[in-house]
Amino acid sequence: MKKNVRLFSILLIASLLLSAIPAASAQTDYPAGVSLLDDFNRANGALGRDWTGNKSKYRIMNNQLFVRSNDANSDIYWKEPFGADQEAFVTFAKVSKKATEQNLLLKAQSNKTWGDGVIEVLYDAKMQAVQVWTWEWPKGWVKYGDDIPATFSDGDVFGARALANGMVEVYRNGELIGSRDVTTWRFYDKGGYIGLWFIGARGAVLDDFGGGTLLDPPYQLVQLQLLAFNDYHGHVMPNEAGTVDGIPAGGGEYLSTKLNELRAGNEHSLTVAAGDLIGGSPAFSGLFHDEPSVESLNAMMLDVSSVGNHEFDEGVTELLRMQNGGCHPVDGCYFPNEPFAGADFQWLAANVVNETTGETPLPPYWIKEVDGVKVGFIGMTLEATDTLVAAAGIQGWDFLDEAETANALVPVLNAQGVDAIVVLLHEGGSQTPPPGDFNACVGISGPIVTINNALDPEIDALITGHTHLPYNCVLPDAAGQPRIVTSAYSYGRIVSELQLVLDKRTNDVRRDLSASQNHLVDRTTLTPDPVIAAVIAKWQPLFAAAGNTPVGTITTDINRGVNGEDNRGVESNLGNLIADAQLWATSSNGAQIAFMNPGGVRANLTYLSSPVGEGDGVVTFSEAFAVQPFGNTLKTFPMTGAQIISVLQQQCQPAGSSRPFLHLGVSQGFTYDLATTIVGGNCTSVSITNVKLNGVPLDPAATYVVTVNNFLADGGDNFTTFRTVTAPKLDGGNDLQAFINFLATFSPVSPPGRDRVNELP
Repeated sequence: MKKNVRLFSILLIASLLLSAIPAASAQTDYPAGVSLLDDFNRANGALGRDWTGNKSKYRIMNNQLFVRSNDANSDIYWKEPFGADQEAFVTFAKVSKKATEQNLLLKAQSNKTWGDGVIEVLYDAKMQAVQVWTWEWPKGWVKYGDDIPATFSDGDVFGARALANGMVEVYRNGELIGSRDVTTWRFYDKGGYIGLWFIGARGAVLDDFGGGTLLDPPYQLVQLQLLAFNDYHGHVMPNEAGTVDGIPAGGGEYLSTKLNELRAGNEHSLTVAAGDLIGGSPAFSGLFHDEPSVESLNAMMLDVSSVGNHEFDEGVTELLRMQNGGCHPVDGCYFPNEPFAGADFQWLAANVVNETTGETPLPPYWIKEVDGVKVGFIGMTLEATDTLVAAAGIQGWDFLDEAETANALVPVLNAQGVDAIVVLLHEGGSQTPPPGDFNACVGISGPIVTINNALDPEIDALITGHTHLPYNCVLPDAAGQPRIVTSAYSYGRIVSELQLVLDKRTNDVRRDLSASQNHLVDRTTLTPDPVIAAVIAKWQPLFAAAGNTPVGTITTDINRGVNGEDNRGVESNLGNLIADAQLWATSSNGAQIAFMNPGGVRANLTYLSSPVGEGDGVVTFSEAFAVQPFGNTLKTFPMTGAQIISVLQQQCQPAGSSRPFLHLGVSQGFTYDLATTIVGGNCTSVSITNVKLNGVPLDPAATYVVTVNNFLADGGDNFTTFRTVTAPKLDGGNDLQAFINFLATFSPVSPPGRDRVNELP
């Protein structure tokens, strides 16, 4: 037997020896179950009786097969058909350097002609590429996908497999170089004949043709569907979930229906999330410490989620109650003899560690076996979580670098037989300009780009959140290989679907075959899920008793951002109104200026009546709660004018932050001029000038009395100057109560205007 057959045997033995060892890449040696069919070791002359088709275009010479014609009618077939999982291979003893078609044929429906149906794996030597084609009547010739770059030299083995699942794989010397899905071809799951077809390749010399049925395929492909969402924030009730491109979308009842719809027909499906499932929630869930949110997520059959920064709003101890169950330590059980059961799904917190023990409060990863393949999920919040939540609840806990944490866990998972790895990360980015098409990835920027670049290439997919913005990306990993990176907006408005193809031999993800898509949770076309409706019905009486009480009136909509969108980088009517309320509430403590962080303003005040029927312009307790759900405490303390200017400059966030600029709400009488430069998703410069209080220029050396909530007072959102103030900080009461009292006192309330900050070009 000649050199290449010996090479084939070595590859075969190696394949059998290594079959139980997970491989880092998709090496694919020729399998048991196929064999050499014709070594062409015989007398010079005709091809012989084992072949059919246009045999006269080929000739045996010197124990090899010579192509003797440039004729297009030169397709030949092995005499016997093979099964639906089949392979063909041949050695190029001499490649025709200028030929555009040196082809392997698979699953030919006849051994006389390609016209009854065939798969053609075409090598174009001039273009140095392989193409996959099929023929059937009446479609004709159909090409699948882009060219597969490849160069074959004399002595190389050209191989291809056509599998019963519709995949066609192309090999060079036993190494997979590309694959294509031909399931749109009528005969993709049938058996057939294998053969050769060399056109315009006169002078090419072939050796060692083989193939056959893969009686015991060395691997199987397993389809795993991942359904993902993020930043649910307790939006169980559908009317509070917002819109996408003007279409009503989201809410727990409809999100659950969409998940069920997408699961249909998928044998292997997991539902995962990227944090902020609780916290910052509307009153329906927030009034009850997000127990309704967790119960709705249980009903949706969520499997696993990372923590996000809002999971820590009420501290680590309360997060553990959310996971494990039990009654609230202050408010107790909401239903007699029915303690809160906790989450059926698992929260993950890989990069949250105890300062003393180094242990995580929740597991760092979760492993699920899918048809024999172990899939690992690493869950993390953003490293900057300690700047986003009240310090008291996370005292004694460190938040570590996201990429370093995940990379350290890769060998830990590998040691347990896990090579398919997905990261669930509560950190994200944005398209340019935001929000962008929810299935696009235009000008993606922000922390997620940096993190993706730093993650170990063995991590196969990245499901993200935090920015409340959608994207569906395939980004290169550190080794230059494609990696899916998704985000699903917020409030259940979008579901990301990842179809990961798992290779049972390597236990890894076939990224070349995997894909992702974002789906709109369109309330106009979906029916509410009765399972979630039952959760709502359970809590509705408690909510109605607590939440429907009127607290004030408004004359028109009072919104976040410009038109009610969650744009935290612009002056906001509602942010300014809350600052006015906080200044008024703490005036007895001498407050002169109040600031409100935009991330603490969670909903708009809308003039039109809600479905509850409170009436146009009426603000209920639940609506006020939805605006300010965190239960913060107001703090009043002295600051110098220079410190106040420093705070205004810190609206320009550090490079790599999820949002480049956070525009503080400011109280009546405080004005200034602002100029910023935003480049590549980062705030690169900020200018604060003409700062005045009640028309008088701010004196950097003078002292002023300022009110903020305890989140800002602790330096949250990178407003670190507040934290450096050493003077006593007077307690000004609950922020929501201050807002409610303000509405009750000054109703009807109108928007205060977006004219306190003069933005310069």
